[in-house]
Amino acid sequence: MCKFWIDPIDLSGNWGFPPRGRTRIPHIIFQERRRILEHGVSTAARPSSDPRVRAVEVTDDLITAHLTDGRSISVPLAWSWRPSDATREQRRHYEILGDGRGIHWPDVDEDISLRGMLEGVPAQRPAKR
Repeated sequence: MCKFWIDPIDLSGNWGFPPRGRTRIPHIIFQERRRILEHGVSTAARPSSDPRVRAVEVTDDLITAHLTDGRSISVPLAWSWRPSDATREQRRHYEILGDGRGIHWPDVDEDISLRGMLEGVPAQRPAKR
């Protein structure tokens, strides 16, 4: 799934949509912009649920969140540098934040949001001084 702003045409987010399709979509939007703006667009691609984290698995390579709507999503462990640098035991010690909107690792003081995982936003390692 990917999201584009219509005016001006710009990629807002991408969740696994292949590059070939992402390059064609702006051309289609441009060709159909008047019709889209006059009649609106389908919201069929909009998630029908408000997912929350139900459980978490962390391997040497991935952070996987199992969601309340039945999906499981994974991001590279390297995207969250504190758990990436942590021991396996520290990685296994997590807490689900609030009502499932994020994950917290108290041993390494790291939080990641479900939204960040869905949007593909890695944590930036601080610059060395």
